[in-house]
Amino acid sequence: MLEADSPTGPFRDPLGKALISRETPHCADVLWLFDPAVLVDDDGRAYLYFGGGVPAGKVADPGTARVVELGEDMISIKGEPKTIDVPYLFEDSGIHKAGNKYYYTYCTNWQVDAAGTEKYGIHNAEIACLESDSPMGPFVFKERILENPGTFCGLYGNNHHCVFSFQDKWYIAYHSRVLEKAMGIEHGYRCTNIDEFTMQEDGTIGIIRQTSDGRTQLKKVNPYGENSAVNMAMNAGLDTAAAEDGKAGSMTLTGIDTGDYLKVQGVDFGETSPQALEGWFKKNDSSEETCAVRVNMDAPWGDVVAYLSPEGEGTETGADGFVKYQTQLVKEITGVHDLYFVFSGSGYEMKAWRFTGEGKGTEQQAGVTDESTTAEDTTEAADMSKVTQTTCPDEVTLRKADRTYGTVEHVTYHSETTGLDRGANILLPPGYSKDKKYPVLYFLHGIFGDEYCLINDGNNKIPEIIGNLSAEGKARDMIVVFPNMYATSDPNQKPAFDAAAVAPYDNFINDLVNDLIPYIESNYSVSTEKEDRAIIGFSMGGRESLFIGVNRPDLFSCIGAISPAPGLTPAKDWAMTHPGQMQESELKITDTANLPKLLMVCCGTNDSVVGRFPLSYHEIMEKNEVVHLWYEVPGADHNDQAIRSGLYNFILRW
Repeated sequence: MLEADSPTGPFRDPLGKALISRETPHCADVLWLFDPAVLVDDDGRAYLYFGGGVPAGKVADPGTARVVELGEDMISIKGEPKTIDVPYLFEDSGIHKAGNKYYYTYCTNWQVDAAGTEKYGIHNAEIACLESDSPMGPFVFKERILENPGTFCGLYGNNHHCVFSFQDKWYIAYHSRVLEKAMGIEHGYRCTNIDEFTMQEDGTIGIIRQTSDGRTQLKKVNPYGENSAVNMAMNAGLDTAAAEDGKAGSMTLTGIDTGDYLKVQGVDFGETSPQALEGWFKKNDSSEETCAVRVNMDAPWGDVVAYLSPEGEGTETGADGFVKYQTQLVKEITGVHDLYFVFSGSGYEMKAWRFTGEGKGTEQQAGVTDESTTAEDTTEAADMSKVTQTTCPDEVTLRKADRTYGTVEHVTYHSETTGLDRGANILLPPGYSKDKKYPVLYFLHGIFGDEYCLINDGNNKIPEIIGNLSAEGKARDMIVVFPNMYATSDPNQKPAFDAAAVAPYDNFINDLVNDLIPYIESNYSVSTEKEDRAIIGFSMGGRESLFIGVNRPDLFSCIGAISPAPGLTPAKDWAMTHPGQMQESELKITDTANLPKLLMVCCGTNDSVVGRFPLSYHEIMEKNEVVHLWYEVPGADHNDQAIRSGLYNFILRW
């Protein structure tokens, strides 16, 4: 137990010993004395929940969870800890109160058997919930509230969580491995996700929907007030430290090196642009580097708004040693934008920033943008119908009670191309029948992905979009194949950002043509005609779908690329230099007898991963007089919003 006068410390040990140990009454048999959770009730009384572990032979009823009341000083206990009967407990005590009820939440263990699933509806390593009329119990089982995040991202692991309320909304913070998966390093590293949910009047939560977007921004950032540099949506390479100004919770941005950046999301500049930017910096005496900050709009490589250099004397120096510097904007900025502060040099700290001059921030409550608004695309490619619905309508993504949707099955096929057995997921239409020949859509994933990532991510709404449009007669009944696009002959090779590690993606064309398509056509009732075969991909999958479609137009009637990654043509991005799968002059279909019915490229206007590369493909194809369809998805990042829009517009036109 540590205590401090500020949430940022410094902390001190007031007891010089553990508050809870195995010498504490009723704690000798608690295997894991960790994962504490504290509840301060409405009357000011506080309670501590802790414990975990599964004793041998006690999988269903470990008996290792405890609760005890804390003393008024918060560093002592009142009475003795009591046992909480928690079915299939592993660890991770959590506690929250809603109305007059108390809810103990926890992570189930890894030995949940059929009896546990039948009785409680739980599975391995999920977050479950108990209910009580008293903070000390007894508690009774209520429901499971969060599936293991592996069902969402494809990588399973132990989970920790916290349920809390903020500004009249309920949230859950939890662990997942989505970041590790994106980085291509599968070592069990976990990152924190936050998602919102609705608490019912009776305290029921239900299964919380896991997302890659997380929470909705509650309030726009006012750029005309002083903003702490540590208030950010995300960062790369940066660190923070407690400020030396004596203010509780005051922090500064540290660990700055060239190439590091941070993102401030949803900054509202109003209708008139400011004229200047101010920043507070402190440079180490030993630093001899020239330091600067570049502020970009909507992406690290977006339009530059200002350059700010913490060099020289500045305009004023505070008692804490931070110096204020000011610079004029190089580009006007109005409306709502994300800001990226990109750093150069090292050996300095940043405390705060603000814009000055004309302009007025609204600091309004952030609402959900009307994604169903239509916007005409300015590019109309020959006979390919232009896009007037740039976002997927919400109603198309919803499951309807009177409809059935497709089912997914996993298959393994032998690849002569790689010499290995490889996996794929198959989405079969409702009522799949061998008496009917179905069209086939091959849907390719992004870098570091596999055959699970697209179809297992519920935010993509793939079965719903295809199922609803098919049921309404707006799209064909189809089979969708989700392959593993990393066609390597070395089972130990992993994707990374270098030419050798990326090469297996470029080899997928051979696996697809020589192994996967023949397997699908031999094992499923599908049409073998070109008109009934299509290919689409997201990110790296979009790059490869363009490469495959341009090289084998004889196989695919429709070719789609959603937010395609760089490297189709020679390019350099933040990750690597791409030699290019083809030269710009080669990005065209020379087989005029096999021109596609549809060649579509789209990307989100706020894509923070592939940036302007999809637009560059569009511009190259325009230059090469390639008939194609190009449009942008308003407000979408490199995410499911872009995927939903791309899939929706693609299958409508197939």
